[in-house]
Amino acid sequence: MWISSSSNINTKWMTLKQSNILALKKGSHELVHEYAKWWREKAAQVDPPLFDKEMVNLFFNIFEDP
Repeated sequence: MWISSSSNINTKWMTLKQSNILALKKGSHELVHEYAKWWREKAAQVDPPLFDKEMVNLFFNIFEDP
C-alpha cells in the first residue's frame, strides 16, 4: 500500500504512529527528493517523536530491493 505525496487526505486530526510512516510508499512517478521532503514532514508528526537515526532507518526501509 502506498499513499502518494500529492494525496489530498487531511491528516491534521490524526496522530501518526511509527507504523503509519512505514506505509508511506513512494509513488512510481515521484522524484526521490520530492518524496523525501514530503516524507520528512510526515515523519516529524509522529507521536512519540522519532530520533534522527530512527527516522533515517525508517526512510531507507521503505525502499524495496529491486
